[in-house]
Amino acid sequence: MASKVFNEARHSDTPTAEYTQQVRMLLGGNPSRMSDIVTLLLAIAHADGHFHQAEEVLVRRISLELGLDDRHFQSCKATFEAGRGRSGGGASSQTSISRAYKVLGVEPTATDAEVKSAYRNLAKEYHPDVLQSKGLPSDFMEFAKQKMATVNDAWSVVKQNRGL
Repeated sequence: MASKVFNEARHSDTPTAEYTQQVRMLLGGNPSRMSDIVTLLLAIAHADGHFHQAEEVLVRRISLELGLDDRHFQSCKATFEAGRGRSGGGASSQTSISRAYKVLGVEPTATDAEVKSAYRNLAKEYHPDVLQSKGLPSDFMEFAKQKMATVNDAWSVVKQNRGL
């Protein structure tokens, strides 16, 4: 249903805020579902192999209209880029660690307990076994599987960095 709204919006002069309001209502304003929408929009923006500044501005604005703050947008972007294996062209291990924290949605200054809690919450939300029991469409299951792999990779980087 949300993809139908998005497709209508692409071919319309109607302000994006009207469509994002519809999407928020359809998804009950659930922040994790709003993050999923932003991640999917990032995938669409990258579909041609390029991510132009105008596309980033648009997706960021939609993210804000969906009720997410910039930290959530950055987390979605980091999750998407990590899932695509983008390292920024020879990124340092420090960049990898920074991206891992963004994927988990926490700051590097977070306590071990906060980081573990963030990981557990994401694992509960995207674990394929949990979602399978909800009878979700196969496309969403594939998305969740990829997101869970990205979350697991981020968790591994953070655990290793912190010696957990």
